[in-house]
Amino acid sequence: MRRGLWTSGAEVPRSDRGAAPCLLLCFLLILGALFLPQDASAGVAVQRVSGPSPFAACSIPDPGGHTVPITNWDVEPNIAADPRTIGSSHVHLAGLWQQDRGQNGGGARGLMAAVSDDGGVTWRSQSIPLTQCSVPSLSFIRASDPWVSIGPDGIVYASALGVTPQGDLQIMAGVSADGGITWSHWQTIPAPNERPASGDKESIAANPSRPGTAYIVWDGGVSTAGRPEAWAMFAETTDGGKTWSPARPVTSPRSGDTFANEILAAPDGHTLYDVFEHQRVIRGRPQRLCVRRRCVTLTPFPTIVDLSIEMFTSRDGGASWGGPRLVARVAPFPDNGVRTFVRDPGIQSAAVGPTGQLAVVWADPRDSRHGTPDIVVSTSTDRGATWSRPALVSPSDGSWHLLPTVAIAGDGTIGVTYDGIAPEAAPRTLPTDTWFAAVSPRGDVIDPPELLAGPEDLAWAPTSADHFIGDYQGLAASDSRFFPLFVMPDPGNVTVPTAVYCVAGGISHV
Repeated sequence: MRRGLWTSGAEVPRSDRGAAPCLLLCFLLILGALFLPQDASAGVAVQRVSGPSPFAACSIPDPGGHTVPITNWDVEPNIAADPRTIGSSHVHLAGLWQQDRGQNGGGARGLMAAVSDDGGVTWRSQSIPLTQCSVPSLSFIRASDPWVSIGPDGIVYASALGVTPQGDLQIMAGVSADGGITWSHWQTIPAPNERPASGDKESIAANPSRPGTAYIVWDGGVSTAGRPEAWAMFAETTDGGKTWSPARPVTSPRSGDTFANEILAAPDGHTLYDVFEHQRVIRGRPQRLCVRRRCVTLTPFPTIVDLSIEMFTSRDGGASWGGPRLVARVAPFPDNGVRTFVRDPGIQSAAVGPTGQLAVVWADPRDSRHGTPDIVVSTSTDRGATWSRPALVSPSDGSWHLLPTVAIAGDGTIGVTYDGIAPEAAPRTLPTDTWFAAVSPRGDVIDPPELLAGPEDLAWAPTSADHFIGDYQGLAASDSRFFPLFVMPDPGNVTVPTAVYCVAGGISHV
């Protein structure tokens, strides 16, 4: 039994006089069910944001032949709220997502943007001019990893990965001066050697106190003594996204991989945080396999032997960095039937509040009674000098919890969304719910998590190595409301395998 999905009641005796009203009531209930979203719960109004793909007719070939785009496969949304509208009845939101993701990785046909001027009740969407599917004269054939942030002057900053025909991943940034409707100044971030910066898993943040200033971090990397390593790279703009500084490392290379860097800009105008996963990995030796005189070299996937959440800090707007400082170590993930079919539990998510409070959430089986990952949160009120012990956000009920996302409201309340895959899943099914939890500034869950959507079968989502709806979801906050933007599969719909949803009007925790 899944919490929030069942109700109980006493049997009502039949009567001739009550038969007609009963039939009318049943008819109205059935009629209403046909027009309400299947994934809406009693407490929130869930509605679809994404529409039919504008790229359905686009057939840009992949020179490598590995990426096969699937029309209407929407994944990996991100969302931001305009700080000028927070506290009003018309909060402005801007969201991005990958449109028509390709199987076997390699990004999507393009990126979509959607804007709302009424807190998510109504939306307008349009494609972003970043790939050849949106503008044929452009140089990128795919795009991935969209991220969005809005500055105090209303400028919307976006970042993404651009995929070249050669398969290179280049760090891109663009801006919108009208809230996310039209976009300009899309450009590659320059590297110190005047080549386009390359890497993975970028994020962007506008300075909340300095108009025209924003920052990007991403996973960069080189090969040191024959051993590939990755570390954080950084760039900034001070002219509203017209130009960007050349990329530079946040810190010198270190042992292991610095993965999923997320940039946070504190409200004081000069403190920056880079929150990331530090992975110490063992890479197996390549093996040569020959069959009937045809040989290939197989490079095994690296094995993560130690995983932790860590953070770099800058007190001067990114000119210099200190750290890293440990947030928490992450317990090893179990290998079970669910993990076989789901790409991963998602990357960590971090947020900084209007008073400078920090919060980080991630999937961790440390306190699970069932050996499955739960969602935990750790907070800091002293600018990251110390962190609270990770506290449980999701119930430890045997579900496989994944894709946590965090935001902090103006009153200090921490909002967390996450997905949960039911433990009683039938063979070859992955019934998945989307949940929201309100957490106090101390890290205590205020009320039981609230069901937003589900259950829907995640096994219906196409595969990018495994069933995939993104490495992250979206969540923005205002003074006392939270605005999730998330993906769910649409089982049985052969033309729309997944779609992007929101909660109309947001979620109030008061």
